[in-house]
Amino acid sequence: MTDGVCSPAPESADPALHDLYRRWADLSGRGRLPSAKDLGLDDLLEVQPGAVLITVEPRAEGSRRYVYSRVGTGHYAVLGRDIQGYSIDELAAPQQVDYFEAVYDKVVDEARPHYWMRVNAQIGTKLHTFERLIVPVSEDGDTVDGFVGVWIWL
Repeated sequence: MTDGVCSPAPESADPALHDLYRRWADLSGRGRLPSAKDLGLDDLLEVQPGAVLITVEPRAEGSRRYVYSRVGTGHYAVLGRDIQGYSIDELAAPQQVDYFEAVYDKVVDEARPHYWMRVNAQIGTKLHTFERLIVPVSEDGDTVDGFVGVWIWL
């Protein structure tokens, strides 16, 4: 699954992002995608306030909906609101939804991790600079049905 690909995060990225990638790559190297449980999501949520599980849900017309199913405490602390249970189209500014969904669609289609550093103000009123890594997960080992990610606010 990893095909010898290194972490998409730069060397200067927070060590927590590299740790998540290494854990995912070790498990993916066995020829199947790991599940969120395989990655230790429960423990990750306890030690990383920016941890999250985003689940992929099909829409009636065939596109995908991305729901923040489990969310670390850091998201509420930074954003000032609960995002657990909400989808990206309910949280992001309307002009950004297509962009975010395209990024998430690429992770699903390619079954590869994604890193970015961004300045965001879609939720709440303050600008937030963060870096994050999401890794694809699968309950059946083949079909991407979610992402485990870690956000680090800078």
